Amino acid sequence: MNLGWREVIWIVAGLAALYAVMQLGRLHGLRRARRAAQRVAATPPANFASELEIQQLRREVAVLREDIARASAAAQARHDRLEASLTALQERIDERPADSGLAPQYGEAMVFARRGLPADVIAERCGISVAEAELVRSLAQRGESSSTGSEP
Repeated sequence: MNLGWREVIWIVAGLAALYAVMQLGRLHGLRRARRAAQRVAATPPANFASELEIQQLRREVAVLREDIARASAAAQARHDRLEASLTALQERIDERPADSGLAPQYGEAMVFARRGLPADVIAERCGISVAEAELVRSLAQRGESSSTGSEP
């Protein structure tokens, strides 16, 4: 195929025209995008009421979070006070003689036995024999196991 110089010129001119049209299309698209961006930047939010409502809801959530934190701290403080009261009551119960009909040295021995002191120490502190102290310890252990619900 032998092309003459006229055909080559027409092909080059056609390609140049096609290139020019493509560049004009790109330029037109860029201008349109720039104008759209300017319109978006210049206009206020489409739904201003929704934006205000979202801001109000965020403020309410912040207030609720603060309220929850305060309530949690108050509940923790109350829990700590109740736990301290319970511990004090448990100590008073532990120091109380097991039976009011016991002689004073045996009531004191029962307190020492509940605290886990060995029989010889209980005997020495209460002025009773070691055998009596061992008996008191076994009674104290039986009383603890019956209070927890288990059989000796």
